[in-house]
Amino acid sequence: MTEQSNVNTLEIHNAMLTFDDFVALNSISLQAKKGQFVSLLGPSGCGKTTLLKVIAGFYSLDSGEVLIHQQDMHHVKPEHRDTAMCFQSYALFPHLSVAENIGFGLKQMKMAKTDIHDRVAQTAAQVSLNAHLPKMPAQLSGGQQQRVALARALAVRPEIVLFDEPLSNLDAKLRDKVRLEIRQLQRSHGFTAIYVTHDRAEALSMSDVVVVMNAGKIEQTGTPDEIYYSPINRFVAGFVGQANVMKARVLDSDSSTGIYRIACVLGEMEIHSPVPPVSDKVYAFWRPEDALLSEHGTGKNTLAFGIGAVSFLGNLSELQVHPLGHEETEYPCCIQLVGKNPIREGDNVNFSIAPDKIRFLRESYL
Repeated sequence: MTEQSNVNTLEIHNAMLTFDDFVALNSISLQAKKGQFVSLLGPSGCGKTTLLKVIAGFYSLDSGEVLIHQQDMHHVKPEHRDTAMCFQSYALFPHLSVAENIGFGLKQMKMAKTDIHDRVAQTAAQVSLNAHLPKMPAQLSGGQQQRVALARALAVRPEIVLFDEPLSNLDAKLRDKVRLEIRQLQRSHGFTAIYVTHDRAEALSMSDVVVVMNAGKIEQTGTPDEIYYSPINRFVAGFVGQANVMKARVLDSDSSTGIYRIACVLGEMEIHSPVPPVSDKVYAFWRPEDALLSEHGTGKNTLAFGIGAVSFLGNLSELQVHPLGHEETEYPCCIQLVGKNPIREGDNVNFSIAPDKIRFLRESYL
């Protein structure tokens, strides 16, 4: 396994790109170190695929710069950049065999035929395609076609591999399998991966760094842990997972201990936070899995909830609830419980939310 380097393989500075009146990229800046797996996460139309194509050289910026190995790529053609791309549609040549598809880039590089043969065999072995080299793409399953696309990218041994939602055409079970394979290959080869996805599970499980994008801008960059547990605003909190967001007014604080008392739609609650709120009027949130059943209905941050819809999801149950006595606030919450439980619609149940499970967003309200 190749360890990450402190050297930046990729740097993007103040990237701006418009299509007529539409701002596709708005002052985008990011960097990726050698061997990092960086995911661009966001909804459709947020600019993540556009940014990927800028890195690949398919689009030219209006302003800003892209650096690969500290060299400006402004006038460098796609084929001369140290990148390879795995497309969402696989983009395999239907008239070429698996072996010919994998070796296509090597042929374009004018590598000797014997060397191409050896490199194709070696790369095919890494993605378990040895037995399929003579086949045509139409004879392969979706997962096998995705492996061919990945092998074609790896065969040219690029420093940066660009993935444009490569798993979106696969069924759920196969998607999980190929996701693991991509991550294992990336670690063993040590290439830098820039991975576009709208699937938070992919981004959180695969990445060293997650870049959350929205409307052509970067909302937050951080580790999966930081993005999930310390989102910067309501958009990030809600996009990377279900979040119960509430307006909170800070009543009392002790910065030396990180203990805060707030007033919110659920009443007065206590928060233990290593990071102080940005103002006295701030948004706070808690995750659905943070609420725990409270058998005796006592303890800090214990509240009674009325149970609405109950959805059985196999390994967990998802409850739509509202705080008793606060129905007029129209603050529906979501609570998730692992395993089988007897709770039914219409029940009144006590839940507690630990003070360190409620977190401040770095976003205030007037």
